[in-house]
Amino acid sequence: MILRINSIEDFGIFDNYKSKKDLVKFGKNNLFYGLNGSGKSTLAHLFECIERKEKSLYHPNAKWRMEIGENEYLDEKNFKDHILNLKVFNKSFVERNVFTPDKSIKGIVYISEEKVEQKMEFDKLNKDFDDLNKENDEYIKKISELENEINKSLTNSAKSVKIRFGRIDTSDKRLSNYDRSDLKKLIVNHNNELKENTDILSDKEESFLLKSIVPQEKSRIVVNVNHDNINEMFQDLAFNVQELLDTSISMQVINRLKDNPKIAEWVRKGLDLHDFSSKKCEFCGQEIPPDRIAALNAHFSDEYGNFISKLDNFIESYKNGLIKNELPDANVFYEEYQEEYKELFKLYEVNVEKLNKIVANWVEAINQKRFNPFKSDISVNYDIQDDSIRSLLDVCQKIMNLISDHNKKLVDRDSQIQINKKKLELSFAAQELCNFNYFNLLEDHEKLEEVSKMKESEILEINNKIATIERELFVENIGADEFNAKLSSFLGHDELSLEVNNGGGYIIKRYKKDIESGGGLSEGERTAIALVYFITKIHEKGNDIKDTILVIDDPISSFDSNHLFYANYFIENECSNAKQIFVFTHNMRFFSLQKEWFTIKKNGTNVNVFMIKPKVSDNKRSGNIENADGYLKHFDSEYHWLFSEVYKFSENPKLDYLSIHTIANVCRQLLECFFKFKFGTKRLLGGFRILKEDECFKKFDGLEKVYKFVNHYSHNTDHGSSVQGFNDNLLAETDKIVTLVLKLVKHVDSVHYSSMEELIKKHSGKQC
Repeated sequence: MILRINSIEDFGIFDNYKSKKDLVKFGKNNLFYGLNGSGKSTLAHLFECIERKEKSLYHPNAKWRMEIGENEYLDEKNFKDHILNLKVFNKSFVERNVFTPDKSIKGIVYISEEKVEQKMEFDKLNKDFDDLNKENDEYIKKISELENEINKSLTNSAKSVKIRFGRIDTSDKRLSNYDRSDLKKLIVNHNNELKENTDILSDKEESFLLKSIVPQEKSRIVVNVNHDNINEMFQDLAFNVQELLDTSISMQVINRLKDNPKIAEWVRKGLDLHDFSSKKCEFCGQEIPPDRIAALNAHFSDEYGNFISKLDNFIESYKNGLIKNELPDANVFYEEYQEEYKELFKLYEVNVEKLNKIVANWVEAINQKRFNPFKSDISVNYDIQDDSIRSLLDVCQKIMNLISDHNKKLVDRDSQIQINKKKLELSFAAQELCNFNYFNLLEDHEKLEEVSKMKESEILEINNKIATIERELFVENIGADEFNAKLSSFLGHDELSLEVNNGGGYIIKRYKKDIESGGGLSEGERTAIALVYFITKIHEKGNDIKDTILVIDDPISSFDSNHLFYANYFIENECSNAKQIFVFTHNMRFFSLQKEWFTIKKNGTNVNVFMIKPKVSDNKRSGNIENADGYLKHFDSEYHWLFSEVYKFSENPKLDYLSIHTIANVCRQLLECFFKFKFGTKRLLGGFRILKEDECFKKFDGLEKVYKFVNHYSHNTDHGSSVQGFNDNLLAETDKIVTLVLKLVKHVDSVHYSSMEELIKKHSGKQC
C-alpha cells in the first residue's frame, strides 16, 4: 500500500511540497477534494508515471519520495523497480486507450472459460516468470553493487598510485594527476601482467627507479679502473723481491761492520762526511790509521753502493703499495647508482688494502735487506692471494659497468626516464589493485554476469511460451461483451456498444452503426465510455482487483446530477474490493456521495479525507496536501462548505490579492445558492432585485457594496482598471464586505444563519 507522499519537487504546481507530520497516513479508502487548478491532475499524473514506470515528459527533473511500507520508499531513482499493481484513470489514460489519435479503442483481453488447463499452465508460467525475474533482479542488484565496488577499487588504486608518484619531485603532469582513466588504460594494455603481479618490483628495485626518474644534472665519468694485468704485476714484483733478497755482494768484509748493521750504516754515512785530508776522526779527534781508510773503502765498494741504491729505489717505489685508489666520489653518479657504487667502493678498498698489505710486507723485507745487505735468511711469504685478486677484478668490472650505465643514461636520459616511469607505474598499479582486491571483484562480477545471462535466457524462453499461450487463451470479444454489459447498466440503455475491430481493438457503435472516433457522442457519453472501459480493463488478463491500487481522477466532469449518482454507484459496486483506492474530485456532490459509501458501506472502515489546497506566498501558488478540516469531512453539500469558507475568512481574513479574488468568487457562489433555495431565482441579479423591492428586506445597509463585490470583482469587470494598477478599494474593504455578506444572509433568514453557524462551530477544528 501507499502510505504517504513524503515530498515532491519540481513537478508542476508541486514545486516544493513536504508532508507535514500531522498529515494522516493514507488508508484503504482515500478521498481528495480540490478546486480546479489546485493540483489533483498533477498528483494523478505522478501516480501514472509510477504505474507506467516512466519519468514525466513534462517534469523530467522532478524529485519525489513516497512511503509504501515500513522503512520502504519509492522515489524518482528506484520507482522503475517497484512491484505495485497500480491502475490510474485520468485524462491521459482516456487519450491513450479510448479516444486515441489513431481513432481506435484498444482491446480488452479476457480469458476463455473453456481453456482451464491452458489457464493453469499460463498462471504457472507467469509465476515462474516472476520468480525468475526476482532472482535475476537480485543478481542484477549484486552486479550493480559489485560494479560500484570495482569502480571504488579502481578509484582508490589510482589515488594511491598518484600519491606514491606525488612523493617524488617530478614534473610529469600525467603522473601528478593520475586518475581512474589512466589506470583503466594501463589494465587494458597490461592485464595479464597486472593480474599475475609479474611486474611488482622489489624494495631495492623500486628505490632505484624512484631515484632514477627525478630530474638530475650530471656529467660524463671518465675513469679507468681496469686492473686486468694485476696478476702479472704481482708475479713480477714477487720475482724482483726474491731476487733482491737473494743477492750477495763479493767484497772484503769487515766482520765488525757485517755483524753490526747499524754501526755499518753509521760508518758508511760517516765516510761521506769526513775530510780525510786532516787524517783525524771527526768523532774522537784521533789520527785515523792509513790502512783503516783503505779497509773501509774496500768494505763499502761500488758494488755495495749500487746494491743499496737498488734497495732504496724499490722501497721508495712500493712503500705506498702497488695499487693506487683513483676512484671518483659517489656524488658524480646519478642518484640511483650512488648506493650501489658506495658498496662497490668499500669492496674495492678492502681488496686493494689486502693486496697492498702483501706489498707492504715485501717492502719491509727489502728494508731489512737494506739495513743488512749481508743477511741472506730474511723470511718472506710470496702467496699472492688469488681470491683477493679475483674479487678485485670483479669489483672493478662492476664499477666500470656502473660508469657505463651512468654514461648511457646521460646520452639517452629522457627515454630511460620514461621506461623507468612505466616500470614504476606497473609495479605501483599491480600492488594497489591487489590491495583493493580489484581482480577478485572483477572475477566475481564476471561469474554473476554469466548466471544473470543464463537467467535472462530462461526468462526469454518462458516469456515466449507465455506469448504463445496468450494468443490462444485471451479473447478480445469477451472483453467487449463484459464492457457492453457494464455500459448498458451504467447508461440504462443498449444504444451504445463496442464491437471488435478486424484490425485490432474496438470501434464504437450507436444502434449497431459506426461512430467514427467517438464523433457524435456527448461529453457525458464519452466520459461514461471512458470510465466503464477503465473499470472493465482492471480485470484484464485475470487481474485480481483485491491486489490492485486504484487512482481515479475526476471521473464525472461532464455528468449531470443523475449520471453523477450512477457513476458513484458504479465505482462503489465495481471497485469496493480494491486493495487501496484514491479518488480525486472537484465536485462537492460527488465528493459527498463517495464519502458516504466509503464511510457507511465499507464494513465500518472510515474514509481518509484530504484537501488539495495550494499555499500562497508572494502571489505564487504552490501545491499542498492537508487533512480535510471538519467542515469538509462532516458536511454533505457544497453549500455547507461555501458557507464555512466565508465564515472562516470573516473570522481570520487573508488580504493577499489572490485570496481576495478567490473569496469574492466563493461569496458569489454562496449567495447564488442561498437565493436559489430562498427565492427560487437562478440568477444572482434576481436575488438582489427581490431584496431591493420587497418591503421586508429594504432596510439592509450595504446591499450595493455586497452586490458590486460579488458581481464586479468576482468577474473582474473593471473596465480596464486592472491593466492600470491594483484596485485599492478591493484591498482595503474585502474583510468588511465579507462580513456584510454573512450579515445579509442573517438579515434575510436568521433561523437558517443560526443553524449554519451552530453546525460550523460544532465541527470546527476537527480533522480527519
